[in-house]
Amino acid sequence: MQQVKQYVGDCIICAAALEAPSGEGFVAAALVVAQDQPSVVEIFRDDRLEDGQVWGDPIEAVRFATRVGTAAASLYAARVIEPVRNRWVHRVS
Repeated sequence: MQQVKQYVGDCIICAAALEAPSGEGFVAAALVVAQDQPSVVEIFRDDRLEDGQVWGDPIEAVRFATRVGTAAASLYAARVIEPVRNRWVHRVS
């Protein structure tokens, strides 16, 4: 597994390449949390981006997850999306 933590505005983006369920390659995963609330709140989470597309290179999977996380942080900053109240609400693929 490879992962990257990045700060964008008031958000923390955690992007990772997780081992694919088949054991062959990696899937991209992203978690975005905001720190501008009284407590840290989850904005976006998906541990199988692109419906679990398998990437041969973990670095490419992390790059993709970082782009998705950055987009979610930008949408949150523009107040297009709100913090996740129900984990399944903002699942995007």
